[in-house]
Amino acid sequence: MNDYITKLEPKYLYLISYRREFKELCSMEMRYIFGETSNSNYHLTNQLIDISRSPFIKGRVTILYSNEKIDTIEKKMIEDNLSFNNYKIHFSKFDEVPYQTRLESMRALGTTINGDFAIKDPNVEFILTKIDGVWIFGKLEANPNEWIKRRKKPYNYSHALDVKIAMAVINIAINNNFDLKVIDPCCGIGTLLIEGRTQGIDILGYEINPLVKQHCNINLNHFGFKPDVNKIDMLKTIEHYDVAILDLPYGQSSLITREEQIALIRKSKEISDKLVIITMDNMSNIIQDIGLTIVDTCKIKKSNTFSRYVTVCT
Repeated sequence: MNDYITKLEPKYLYLISYRREFKELCSMEMRYIFGETSNSNYHLTNQLIDISRSPFIKGRVTILYSNEKIDTIEKKMIEDNLSFNNYKIHFSKFDEVPYQTRLESMRALGTTINGDFAIKDPNVEFILTKIDGVWIFGKLEANPNEWIKRRKKPYNYSHALDVKIAMAVINIAINNNFDLKVIDPCCGIGTLLIEGRTQGIDILGYEINPLVKQHCNINLNHFGFKPDVNKIDMLKTIEHYDVAILDLPYGQSSLITREEQIALIRKSKEISDKLVIITMDNMSNIIQDIGLTIVDTCKIKKSNTFSRYVTVCT
């Protein structure tokens, strides 16, 4: 390795965090965002990704220095004569680094920066970490987590899709192609529509229940989107889309039979080139019997009795 490395590949370190039940979903989402498998809690890449797209990306670190020796980074930072007011350095633990070593390393690099150190409310935040034996120092941009505000809608149902799941499914569905035409044929209160439109995606929705359709449009309008969901039976549509995201109705609230669920999957296959299906039980055999090819799948286990399955099909 060179004596020091500044702003060389990889350029970015993405910090990833999730609750245990979202492990498989997060892993799937990262594959579609980055195009490759990520480490469970970080990803090193040259790709500049909008971190607000994912609830599981907690921040992006623009790598300024990396080296196997911390004192080499310290010397280079002194040479560069860095100046930042009201800054703070955080340590992210990936490799095992003794606590005292962490403190000494942060102190050593911090003293090379001209400016005041912030105890709280810093203007600039840095990350120091060690991954596979290499020290990394960079500037942190934290995820603003605006999605949390979108959890509070004028209308919300207990069985509605969680915002975190909706955001991840949108990323899985579009695979970084923001020009796709997307349909949510059973859109309910509009969580997928809101999350898709927040990202600038052309996503439309159908809803057969007139009251739910009304609530969906109120939710869309609340977040500044056109309340354009109509009462449409998706089984009768002749429109075609690049991607369909089918959050399959279930349970007593929908009074849907297995045969009706299968009909919805068949129709979604007919009207789209790619299909992402969200189900309450593992329907892989049924999906394959319909003639779809399963290209990816994950399980979200909410409890011992409640799970969701996300299945990507072509």
